[in-house]
Amino acid sequence: MIANDPAWNQQMPLSYYLVKEKLEQEFAGTKNYIEREDFDAIASEIPVADRSTLLSGLSCLGICLWYPKIATLETLVLNPEWITNGIYRVINWLKNEWRNAEMSLDDFERIFSEDPVYAEKYEFLYNLMQVYELAYKMPNCDSIVVPQCLPEDSPPASALPGFPPESSLYAEFQVKNNSVDESVPTTIPPDVMPRFIVRRHVDLSNKKKHAWRYGAVMQLDDDAIALVQQDTYSIRLQVKGKRKSDYLEELRTALLYVLNSYEGLQRHKPSFSYRVISNDGRLAMLPNEEAYNLQRHFSPNLPKSYSDIGKNLILNVEKIASEYRPYPTIISIGTLYHGSPHTETTTTNTYNFYDCNVELQSSLRELANELPDCQEAKELRDAADLFEQAESSQSAQDVKKRGILPKIARCMDALNNENSTLRRIISGVVNGAALVGKILTTWNQVAQWCGVPSVPGV
Repeated sequence: MIANDPAWNQQMPLSYYLVKEKLEQEFAGTKNYIEREDFDAIASEIPVADRSTLLSGLSCLGICLWYPKIATLETLVLNPEWITNGIYRVINWLKNEWRNAEMSLDDFERIFSEDPVYAEKYEFLYNLMQVYELAYKMPNCDSIVVPQCLPEDSPPASALPGFPPESSLYAEFQVKNNSVDESVPTTIPPDVMPRFIVRRHVDLSNKKKHAWRYGAVMQLDDDAIALVQQDTYSIRLQVKGKRKSDYLEELRTALLYVLNSYEGLQRHKPSFSYRVISNDGRLAMLPNEEAYNLQRHFSPNLPKSYSDIGKNLILNVEKIASEYRPYPTIISIGTLYHGSPHTETTTTNTYNFYDCNVELQSSLRELANELPDCQEAKELRDAADLFEQAESSQSAQDVKKRGILPKIARCMDALNNENSTLRRIISGVVNGAALVGKILTTWNQVAQWCGVPSVPGV
């Protein structure tokens, strides 16, 4: 960052160096912060005319952190650990208070009232948490929300909106690992979702009732609704509504802004994939570049609904871009043609509901047989029976018409909840954890295909 800063990529006036030396001589090791008037006194003594440029450079170097966005509190921080330790105290206090991630300016004063290191600067930390995107301010009051302190568990699937594949868009973000096998994704930093929530907090559905540490339901007025979820290796976005394409683009842009601020991720390749649907209802994920190339190939004269082009090709384009952009419009697709129309290339990463269904039946019954004769074991067998009823289904719509998904989703929620009675019983089974992981992973594939919420953290 410093190497790219124009303030330090040129010959510097001697006066800048003298100010730096003076700051270190007078305050290093003795003060955590100084006020702007202290800095101005040194700059006048040297003297320095362009103080804003000097302050920007010193801030980049970590010598004297300057926050011009906090206009009412002109504090310059000399010790970055002073900030880190103060913010950790705030977050730990809030987690212990069980306040649904909300706290007021009075709470900051209460936390630091007897600590001379912070007592005079609690309001500065209150503002700084918003500058660092650790919190957002609630309307019409002095309270802030710290998404990092939201509950870690998602609401039950029955409380979240559904996203049928035929009327919604789905995108998934991963970061490829350049240092090892590219097929192994890089871990997503755990605070990405809280920062994303801060940036888009005005969109939170129902005043953050449906927001948690690793996900949120968001809404663009009455025009679109989205479910955004983070797990260890990916972030998933599902959107529906009349402006779903526009809203997905807005959310994708906000997400990339957050991810690009992590130096560790900038060395790797960010990768978006988009869900596509074949004529027979199968799902596949189309990588960003392929989707864009396809759109570019077909867009020039393509109407909004385009069918019966040749024998095997049907395209239903959600939105035709007025100009080419580096990211694609979301599409539903049958057989793809690249280059010559006589050369057929089909999507190979398809989804097979029958295979997943049979695997779930087998795993659920295997787990039930490992449990004692109890109500929880019966519920697992009942879930397996429900899957068997849908075994012959050829489309997601057919599965949903059977009315089995809400009951199965409740069973999956119980399996995913470490505090549930079912999980406590399973904890005594030798291979119980492995079976639970296998069931939930396969269920998430089925849930995506059917357009219902998947379980988080799997």
